[in-house]
Amino acid sequence: MVAQSGWLVVVLAMFFIVVLANTLQAQTQSDASGQTSGTAQDAASRPAATPIGAPTSAPPGGVPPGVVPYVSVSERYDSNVFFTPTNKQEDFVTNIAAGARVSYRNDMVDTTLRGGIISEVYARNPGLNYVGTNAVLNAALDKAVGKVVRGLGLSISDTVTYSPKPQAWLTPEVPDNSFISGIQTFRNNSLTNVANVLSTYALTPSDLINASYSYQMLRFYNTQGAVTGAVGGLFNTDVHIFQSGLDHQINPSNTIGASYQHQQMSFQLNTGGPSSGVDVDGAMATWRTVVAREWTVRVSPGISLLSSLPGEPQWTMLASLEWRTPMITTITSYNRSIQPTFFQTGSAMISDSVALSIYHSLTSQWSIGGQGNYARSSALGAESGNVQFDSYGGRSFVSYIFYPGLIASATATWDRFTFGAANSVNVVSRQTAVLSLTAEWN
Repeated sequence: MVAQSGWLVVVLAMFFIVVLANTLQAQTQSDASGQTSGTAQDAASRPAATPIGAPTSAPPGGVPPGVVPYVSVSERYDSNVFFTPTNKQEDFVTNIAAGARVSYRNDMVDTTLRGGIISEVYARNPGLNYVGTNAVLNAALDKAVGKVVRGLGLSISDTVTYSPKPQAWLTPEVPDNSFISGIQTFRNNSLTNVANVLSTYALTPSDLINASYSYQMLRFYNTQGAVTGAVGGLFNTDVHIFQSGLDHQINPSNTIGASYQHQQMSFQLNTGGPSSGVDVDGAMATWRTVVAREWTVRVSPGISLLSSLPGEPQWTMLASLEWRTPMITTITSYNRSIQPTFFQTGSAMISDSVALSIYHSLTSQWSIGGQGNYARSSALGAESGNVQFDSYGGRSFVSYIFYPGLIASATATWDRFTFGAANSVNVVSRQTAVLSLTAEWN
């Protein structure tokens, strides 16, 4: 009965969104028709409708801040709401997210801020109900700094998320960061902040110098929504990443480059205690080539040294193959890198991951896609306890655009996580099925 009421809530909410969106669209069309004479000449002189989020040219002096509110309603079946190897409980979850996207552009900056509230209501486990938040800031300052130093570019981004569901895999909704490496922790309230500063300088038309700094923070809180008595620990983690490099364009299709990176990782058990840290220094070479306009290949071999393992270099690799057409995008990638591990032990780990994603736009309204992931990560250093993670993940979706700003989708996921040392191995499996409806209004 409770599950049925949850579905009733989401259906009514979806119906409300559709009605409201259609009403707003009809009102907009009515206002537009009332401001024009309706002749063929008038219709030809009016600009075509611009999809939500599409870039437009800014008039001199800039444009007023644009506010785009959004609301999303979804219903999810979850086979393991606690993300644990034992005490598995399935549930039906109603998710409601609401917020706004604010954009501002002028002849100096191009800024977008997106923020909102995320709430979930559990049919069988009401004690897990929560309200979280996320905010994303992107600021391009190329035009401003370019006026001071010709050829200089600068961009800033920051993403803050508070949720009891740390993400294991990279998805279009989750920005890339050091904590997305195929590790799924138990359900526990967490705060993540990822801030990036990237600067580039065009030394010549073919040579580009780049430098970046990233600060990434992960905090766990044993409050509502946490699993008590769980195996292993959770570690509050801070990561500082400094990187610099040079890219040289040999010709329009081929680019080579080299970069240096320094990482500082620090760990502390979230229940308190002493902290530990690891420094990582690495160098990487890169070759990118475009084949027949549709294929892009990248190969970036490298080597890293850890302060906790002096004299034991670790080889790294980033390789990807992309195929892009107007209707289909396919990306295959392999990544071997040094990442922080914040579950079971707090230390650096060597992580090997393979990912395949496919996106197919069937029509202007229908699209389908899928994603597959595999990762094997091993903690490094004497203090790590030889902890190892093996993770498998799959995701498929279908979406339909009623019109720009109103999208319905169905998503299914399957995940299996194995973690622990040689004498103690735990397996966590989880499947979800989600129906959602998202609306944005310009």
